[in-house]
Amino acid sequence: MIPDKLLKYEIGKIKKKIESLGIPSFKCKAVIKKKEPKVITKPLDLADYIEHTALKPQTSHQDILDLCNQAREYQFRGVCVNPLYIEEAKEHLKGTDCLIVTVIGFPLGMNLTDTKVNEAENAIRLGANEIDMVMAVGLLKSGDYKGVFEDIQKVVILAKTIPVKVILETSLLEREEKIAACLLTKRAGAAFVKTSTGFSSGGATIEDVKLIRAIVGNEMGVKAAGGIRDYNTARAMIEAGADRLGCSSSVKIVNEEKKSGTAKNNNYEAVLKYTWDWFSYHANQRMVALRFFIIIMGAIGYIFILGISKPNFLLILIFGLLCIGIAKLFWIIDVRNRELVQCARDVLDKLEEKMGWVEDDIAVRRKDRGRKCLDECVEYDLLSKRLKDRYTRKNKKLCITYSYMFSRAYYYVIIMGYIISIIGAILLAIQLYKSKILINISNYLQYISHLISK
Repeated sequence: MIPDKLLKYEIGKIKKKIESLGIPSFKCKAVIKKKEPKVITKPLDLADYIEHTALKPQTSHQDILDLCNQAREYQFRGVCVNPLYIEEAKEHLKGTDCLIVTVIGFPLGMNLTDTKVNEAENAIRLGANEIDMVMAVGLLKSGDYKGVFEDIQKVVILAKTIPVKVILETSLLEREEKIAACLLTKRAGAAFVKTSTGFSSGGATIEDVKLIRAIVGNEMGVKAAGGIRDYNTARAMIEAGADRLGCSSSVKIVNEEKKSGTAKNNNYEAVLKYTWDWFSYHANQRMVALRFFIIIMGAIGYIFILGISKPNFLLILIFGLLCIGIAKLFWIIDVRNRELVQCARDVLDKLEEKMGWVEDDIAVRRKDRGRKCLDECVEYDLLSKRLKDRYTRKNKKLCITYSYMFSRAYYYVIIMGYIISIIGAILLAIQLYKSKILINISNYLQYISHLISK
């Protein structure tokens, strides 16, 4: 976020430029149906902020019916539809206080101002409660502040008490252009600044919402739209300063809590399950590798025992080398799996600590809020017990595999292999020496070196 002093300086600079062009300032005359702001503790609390949206060109009559039924069911603040469907939406939502919002100059904003005015007039006649108009981005980019102002103002004058939201398309603007657009929108008497159409290169961002709120203050509304598809993003937009949210994924957002009581619980359970699955998979890999190793070493040991019955020092040497090679191969595989198991185990420990903290937190909240949160607390307690039973008490054999025990087994076999190899090599050398093979080889090598020297 831009520091306050720098932002104030930039606003002052652009404001002077606007005033130097003789652009006047008009007070907003729109009547906005205000509701008491809700404290957002769960996804369904966002319904009061959401304008459930269906603006795609392929939107059908059935889509509008579904949209309105969902708005009625979840009590969304409003529905946002194309002008073609205003009357239809109004009919479906009869008897509710759900707002009918429509768009004009959509999605490019580069219509003639008269065309926008005619669109707004028709939309209001058909029953629209609010108008979302797209700003002439090209004029702003050209530095034609007067053209941008007049384009907005004529629609605002026509709308009278109907709130007008001006869509800036922030993804296309530089910071200075965003500041100018907000100031011009405010001076033209619009009721809201809206971030995006959702049809351009980007949607709403938390930084843009904070910037807009800092520029327009509390005198105007801020609507965040475009790319808001989950509870955390939606909540972050409200906390950044948005009064309204334009979402096509509204039902998904408010239903996030249904998966496991709350979104927080659901995320916790998902992370815990994924981590445990990761842990158990690599722990099983270590156990399977150890079993294979024992089988292979048992087979080689059996051959070795057969070889010992007849003095065969070469076989002893080969057995020692095989012990080293096989044990090192399995040791390398085990080290990788051990690191992954240890990593997962660390995450599980942290999650277990977090669960303990959550349980303490719930106990405190139960005392503070009394029976009001009892259902939530009981649900979380049950979730905690179920998760612990499932992921920490069962499969105790897996829980010991994060230790270094397996690696030590391979390490000891490697040491044993070296010892056997050394003993085998010494005994083989003695055997060869006694059979005079080494003496003959030594004489032969001396003869070859004598010939080379000549």
